[in-house]
Amino acid sequence: MIQRALVCWGLCLLSVLGCRSMPETHYYTLVASAGAYGQSAVVQSADVQGADVPAAKADAGITLGVEPFVVDPPYDQGLLVYRLGRDAIEVGFYDYHRWASPLGSLVAAAFVEGLRSSPDLAGSELAMSKRSYSAVLEGRVVTFEEIDIPPGQLVRIRLELLLQSPDGEKLWQRTLASESQVDAESATEIVDQLRRDLEGLIQESRAEIVAATRSPQDPGSSSSGSSER
Repeated sequence: MIQRALVCWGLCLLSVLGCRSMPETHYYTLVASAGAYGQSAVVQSADVQGADVPAAKADAGITLGVEPFVVDPPYDQGLLVYRLGRDAIEVGFYDYHRWASPLGSLVAAAFVEGLRSSPDLAGSELAMSKRSYSAVLEGRVVTFEEIDIPPGQLVRIRLELLLQSPDGEKLWQRTLASESQVDAESATEIVDQLRRDLEGLIQESRAEIVAATRSPQDPGSSSSGSSER
């Protein structure tokens, strides 16, 4: 159960011994680079003077803004979530393993980082109100958890994505889901598997997002649709 029982036993022992020290709290992100949390390469913060500023020059290609994802309970509490069994209705929380930022912002930042590697995009960044984009990606975190199935674990992700034009027109919609088995001995290994699976979902959907963002006049334009793996 990845040291959770050991931590609880240790806390009880510390209480009996009257020791005041507490376990260290660990914080996690979903991207290895800090780039997704800062400015996009296509626009510098000094360019913003209170008016709408394009995220890139018109001839530089399409640009995407990514809104922080909406996160369903119980994944919105900042703590890593687990279940004791695939179909368990009871959930548990790691007391000393937390997300470094709201999970919706972390997932959005992972999409920003993953979409940046597309050669068909001029840039992507966390959406800002004073900038205009070719399209804006919104999302919802439906599931983001560990499932204990001795002798190992599963990590499960389910996301709902919606791509809209600057005028609010739906360009594309899709549900993404993944489930991977892992034999982890620490919460860090669980988070690393969640990160890898999320990267896989981003790569799976990237070409569709780019195609749906193109205007109808552009070659390779794609109509909106909805599908699930």
